[in-house]
Amino acid sequence: MKSIARWLQIFSKAFLMKMYVDNIWLYYVWHCHSLPDRSFNIEGRQFHVCARCTGILGGMLGSILLLPIQKHLIWPFAVSTVCLGADGLTQLLRFRTSNNTLRLMTGMSFGLTALPALIAVGSLLCHK
Repeated sequence: MKSIARWLQIFSKAFLMKMYVDNIWLYYVWHCHSLPDRSFNIEGRQFHVCARCTGILGGMLGSILLLPIQKHLIWPFAVSTVCLGADGLTQLLRFRTSNNTLRLMTGMSFGLTALPALIAVGSLLCHK
């Protein structure tokens, strides 16, 4: 059991390095402020994207698994969009200070629900 846990740890670290640190297209294609205090680090190297964009991108990868239940994700997508917007806007207006965990979670919930929900909405609009 320890060997499986160790393998998962090594695999996840390698995946994170390839996805968010060594992936140069991410730096040029995904336009993110990637401020040092709002970005994660692994082995002393900063991600090319902030915590919120890390969540969005990770969620988008995982959203493929949610495509079979896309019709049920329209309202969760709306709620996650409001949460993401509220977190970003209240921080922008300096009402409060967000943290990387909250940024990651709001980004992840948005990323997980965006693609399936938009496909479901598109499908509903096309079939009317």
